[in-house]
Amino acid sequence: MAKGAQAKEALIKRFAAAVGADYCGEADKKYYFWSVENGERVQIAVSMTCPKTPVAFNGNGGDLNFDDEGATAPAATASSPVDMDADEKATLERLMKELDL
Repeated sequence: MAKGAQAKEALIKRFAAAVGADYCGEADKKYYFWSVENGERVQIAVSMTCPKTPVAFNGNGGDLNFDDEGATAPAATASSPVDMDADEKATLERLMKELDL
C-alpha cells in the first residue's frame, strides 16, 4: 500500500462524517462532495496526496502527535452574533426557502 493511503482513508471518513449526505463518494482517485454557491448546488471534487516532505505552516502541526488518531480538533472560540440588515435577512429567508432548509 502506498505511503499515506491509510491516512487519506481515515481523513476522508472524517470528512464524510462531517458533511453527511453531502459526501457523494469516490471516483478516479477523487472524492466528491455537494456544496452551494450563489444558491446553486454544485459538486466539488477533491484529490489528496501525501507529500514526500511535510510542509511547515506557522501555528499548525508543530507539536501535534499524528499517531493519535483519536484526537479531536480544538474547540472553536465563541464569537458574538452579527446583526444583519433587512436586505440580508430577506436574502437569507429566500435562500432558506429555496433550499428547503
